[in-house]
Amino acid sequence: MARYKGVAPEGAERAEAVTLFLRVPAVDWPRLVLGEKTEFRTTPREGSRITKAKTPTPVVAYRTRRGHDNDYKLMVLEEFRREPLFEVSQHPELLKREGFENYDLFRRYWRARQHREFVPMEVVQVWRVRSWEDGDLVRQGFELLKRLYGAYL
Repeated sequence: MARYKGVAPEGAERAEAVTLFLRVPAVDWPRLVLGEKTEFRTTPREGSRITKAKTPTPVVAYRTRRGHDNDYKLMVLEEFRREPLFEVSQHPELLKREGFENYDLFRRYWRARQHREFVPMEVVQVWRVRSWEDGDLVRQGFELLKRLYGAYL
């Protein structure tokens, strides 16, 4: 006897939802959780598969810790983009989101985090996030329903 597997009829739109995980560099985790930092950068090899997600969207931000359990926090990914590292020097608000007073402090932080020279033209991934807020349950729930069932609402 065949079992019904929820196959969409011909011509119908179908969408699926998955839990999105965003790995946060361990050094950035405390300031991100406290809201002192709302943006962080990663190299493509540190990156995530969620670069194609429609924003804003809920994500489970996490950091890994050797010998300890991982830390997790539900957040909202507000924006993802790619840009050269030097872009931070052109816009004071980007430095502020990164949690730095000036470009020299950012460069020093980046060199220490990457354990190599600072390459201004290196293209990095930029993740802008914020903490989950009370109204997000309704807002994000509505957006999820629109994405999954929008053709039928």
